[in-house]
Amino acid sequence: MGNMGKNIKKNLAIWVICLIVFAISLYVGGIQNGPFNENTTPIKTIAMFSLLGSILVGGISFIHLMWQFIGLSIGSGDKKERNIFKSIILFLLLAPVFPIYLLIMLVKSFISKKPKVKDIRWLVVGVNLLIIAPVWVLAYVVTYFVSTDEALLGTRYQIATINSMDSMSPSFPPNSIHKYYPYKNIFYKINKDNAYKFQRGDVIAFSNEITTEAIAKSGLENYFFFKRVIALPGDTFEMKNGATYVNNELVVEPYILEANSTYALDGKYASMKKLAIDGLFLKNCQKVTIPEHKLFVLGDNRKNSDDSRLIGFVDFDDIKEYLPISEQKVTYYEGVNPINHSTKWRDASKDILELQLIKNSCPN
Repeated sequence: MGNMGKNIKKNLAIWVICLIVFAISLYVGGIQNGPFNENTTPIKTIAMFSLLGSILVGGISFIHLMWQFIGLSIGSGDKKERNIFKSIILFLLLAPVFPIYLLIMLVKSFISKKPKVKDIRWLVVGVNLLIIAPVWVLAYVVTYFVSTDEALLGTRYQIATINSMDSMSPSFPPNSIHKYYPYKNIFYKINKDNAYKFQRGDVIAFSNEITTEAIAKSGLENYFFFKRVIALPGDTFEMKNGATYVNNELVVEPYILEANSTYALDGKYASMKKLAIDGLFLKNCQKVTIPEHKLFVLGDNRKNSDDSRLIGFVDFDDIKEYLPISEQKVTYYEGVNPINHSTKWRDASKDILELQLIKNSCPN
C-alpha cells in the first residue's frame, strides 16, 4: 500500500497541477484576451501551449492514476500480476463511472480500517469530491451537447441571432434570438426520407446560389435567408388582392406584420435584374405549382422581404435550419429569458372582412 499510495499521491498532484495550469492558461489566453486565434500575442501563444500541455500531461497522469487505483483494489504483487487481464477489463468498464467507483472503494476501505489523519485516503476523498466528480459531471454534460449537435445527432435545438434585417418582423424582429434545429442531421445523412417533414408555417434558414449571389452583389455580409414556409411540394400558390391562397383556399396569417400585404415586388425585381440576378418573379394573380422537393417561402414583413416571389422556390438540399410552427407558439427559455414568437402575432380575425373591402384586381 505504501509505494502504491505514493504513486497515487504523485499522480493526483500532477493532475491537480495540470488542472490549475489549464484554468490559468484558459483565462489568460481565452477569457481575458479573447480567442487564441484572434489578435495573437506572445502571452496568448504561451497560454495556448501551456493549455495543450496541461491537457496532455494531466490526461496521462489521470489515466495512470485510474489504472493504479483499480489495480490496487484487485490485489498486489503476484496476485496483481495474475489479475492483469481482470484489471484491464475493470479499467474499461469502470472508467466512465470512476468517481463513483472511487468513493465506493474508499468507503469500504474506511469501514475495514479507520484512516489516520495523514492517510492518503483523505486526500483522495477530498480530490474526488472537489475536483474529479465535478469535472466528470461537466465532461458528461459537454459530451451530451457535442453528441447532439449538427455533426452527430442534430436533435437538440440550438440558438441563433437574427441579423439586422426586418423581413421576418414581427415574429422574429432584427437582432432577436430564436432556437432552431439543424436540418441536415444524422437522420438526413443516413436517409433523406427520415428527415424532418415540413409543415406550412414552419420557418427555415437556407442558402443557395441565388441568395449568395444577391448578397454578394448587394455588398452585404454573407448570411442565411430566414423565411416562413407557405406552400409545400404539389401545392398551388397565388397572390390575390394582398392575400395568399394555397390550393385555392385563403390562408389566414396572424404572423405577418400587416394584413393583406402580400403583393408582387416589382421594384425589388427590377433591382435584381439590374444586378443580373436570376430568380422567379411572381406576379399578382399568377398561380404557380410548387415542384417536388421544393418549398415556397415568404417573409412575415411582406413589403420588405426577398423571398420566393423573387428568388424562386427553395430546394430541400439548400435548407440549413428549421423551427416548427408548433414550437413558435410555446414559451421556451434562453437562460432566464422567456421567448414566445406568437405573442407578437396579430389578431387576424378581421382580415377576411378587410379583404372584402379591397377592390378585386384579379380576373374571376
